[in-house]
Amino acid sequence: MDRTKLAEHIQELYQVSPDHPFAKHPTFEAYRHQRNRKWFALVMDIPREKLGLEGDGMIDVVNVKM
Repeated sequence: MDRTKLAEHIQELYQVSPDHPFAKHPTFEAYRHQRNRKWFALVMDIPREKLGLEGDGMIDVVNVKM
């Protein structure tokens, strides 16, 4: 699933849109509960080499709170 499909899925299930809480990282997206505004998912683009992966470029990573 790519970033766009994930955003559509979250919108459909939870009726929330992402916000961008980090000025230094404008592509990072936080999804927050409507009631308490605590985030439940954070989507980030990380350089592949920081994850020990081969190749150049970025990879999307999702951090989900359970």
